[in-house]
Amino acid sequence: RGIPVRQGLGTVRTHYGNNMIGKYLADARPEFAIVMYGTNDSKSPEAVAQAMQNLAAIIDACASAGTVPIIATIPPRGYDKQGQDDQLRFNKALVELCREKRIPVSYCFEEMMEHALRQVLGDGVHLTPVVGNDVAGAALWKTMQQVYFALRDTSHNW
Repeated sequence: RGIPVRQGLGTVRTHYGNNMIGKYLADARPEFAIVMYGTNDSKSPEAVAQAMQNLAAIIDACASAGTVPIIATIPPRGYDKQGQDDQLRFNKALVELCREKRIPVSYCFEEMMEHALRQVLGDGVHLTPVVGNDVAGAALWKTMQQVYFALRDTSHNW
């Protein structure tokens, strides 16, 4: 049973994830959670700092629930590979947070950047049903292969 991400709620940001993570964890009681929030957050330095606070709270809630959090980098935005400064800045902060918290990162952005963005992002934001989902899935699969041991560790000492 998975954790629902969006159910006709409009734009979902890290603040929403922070507010809802307790309910999601209580309802699903997952062994692991793949988290990708931040695409819709503003990318100003102040907004990125706030987003990292929200993501840190999500990570902490997962850890408290015995759920292994896996944080995914946010995808590119638009079709210009050179115009990704906002996403790069956000993802850099995200990776730093994950290293600080000692949790896995799934490098979805980096995987997507290796493909033609028009094939991956149908409207420049949302993943295309086949190619985009396959590319994101490939990044997540690589991560899962690397962290499988943590999912099998019943001591929760990760």
